[in-house]
Amino acid sequence: MKLTLQELRNKFSHMPFEVFCEITKGLEIDKLNEGDLQTLYLFLEEADKKGKQEEDAFRKLLKERLSALSGSMIYHKLIIKVPKGVDVDHAQAYIVYGLLSSGQSRTFSGRHVISEQVLRNMVENKLGAFFNKDKFEDAQRWLIKIGVVVSTRKGVALNSACETCSKEGKAIVKEAQRFKLELLKLI
Repeated sequence: MKLTLQELRNKFSHMPFEVFCEITKGLEIDKLNEGDLQTLYLFLEEADKKGKQEEDAFRKLLKERLSALSGSMIYHKLIIKVPKGVDVDHAQAYIVYGLLSSGQSRTFSGRHVISEQVLRNMVENKLGAFFNKDKFEDAQRWLIKIGVVVSTRKGVALNSACETCSKEGKAIVKEAQRFKLELLKLI
């Protein structure tokens, strides 16, 4: 059974269009004998198989990159409310990447402190071009003010006991603890 070019393209749709055109260029399908048609089908099947492999490899790469992107933006899953003037991304990243140390089982809370500079570097590395020193410092001041973060000479930590937290601070610490448990399930 002879197929039209359109039917052949539909049947062998995984190869790039340019490859299909190169193989079928100048062919008059209706004038090919059975042997030539068999040869044409073999070429098309081989090109289609290669196109399918390339398509699958591209999809796999895309999936990996999207996974890496979503992993690097996991701080958005920490749901907190911030007042006007405090950047929510920097507050979330401060807690997730600095204090909760996503990707590790360690949490900087209570007596386990992290130096402010190390925390800042961690957040800056994760936020990349979106990092803003002023927004970071505003978020840090606010988190300390409401009692979510305790600051000592040695560094800062999550106030997990939350004895000095405001009402909104207690809600954020509770959410941070829930978030950390969720993270630990993923590790």
